[in-house]
Amino acid sequence: MQTADDFYEDESVSEMLNNLNTNYSSELAELVDMTFGPKPEAELQRLTTAQVIAIDSLGLRLLCNYHRWEAAEKNDRMFNKHIDETTRIFTIPFSTQPHSKEELTLVIEKMINNAKASYLKGFE
Repeated sequence: MQTADDFYEDESVSEMLNNLNTNYSSELAELVDMTFGPKPEAELQRLTTAQVIAIDSLGLRLLCNYHRWEAAEKNDRMFNKHIDETTRIFTIPFSTQPHSKEELTLVIEKMINNAKASYLKGFE
């Protein structure tokens, strides 16, 4: 029998991680922006990719790629060619700590729905 402590090791959590990375890239980027701001460090230009690398009791751990302002501005004003990229790892904590796979699914769905609403609001 599986205990609450090890449900993060379940294969369905890995499938959830793959699903997030495959189908919710805009929402993941929006989650990072909502949590840490669009430029968590002054010299960062913009978030180009956000990918979930782990789901654990701390929350969603994301690997984020950014472009630095100076190099992107100087070398390619249209941002077609990305020369100076930097990586950051951020953890987005869960609003409530899940104690089962079902609760984890609900918490992540709520996070994604909030991010989707925020993302779409930007187009209004």
